[in-house]
Amino acid sequence: MVIKGNWRQLSFLHVYHHSSIFLVYWLIVNSGFDGDIYLTVVLNGVIHAMMYSYYLATTFNVKVPVAIKMMITNSQLIQFIIMLSQGVYLLTHDCAFPTNATKLYVGYIASMFTLFMGFRLNPANYASGKKKQ
Repeated sequence: MVIKGNWRQLSFLHVYHHSSIFLVYWLIVNSGFDGDIYLTVVLNGVIHAMMYSYYLATTFNVKVPVAIKMMITNSQLIQFIIMLSQGVYLLTHDCAFPTNATKLYVGYIASMFTLFMGFRLNPANYASGKKKQ
């Protein structure tokens, strides 16, 4: 996006996510690494494979149907719901994972869900044709 000069895509959501995700996951992994983290890693990997396949196609000017872009965003929202459910489960059941790290995780994922839902509800993000830069 930066190399192509597509500054419109460099939104608060994008900057917030990429500037915070490493720190949040570093804190979680270093406060109590266990098997619970694998669910989020696998979900995130699947979503990113879909997302970067979309970006690769559009880089080569392949017309990708708007429905595919919407499906990717919807998949991200489903991912966050699953992750939130996991976090709430860990908080409401007697799990060994550190509570403060889980609260940080739930808060962070809730913020991601809110930002992605805002993206999803904005019709301009799914308008067909060329957008003004």
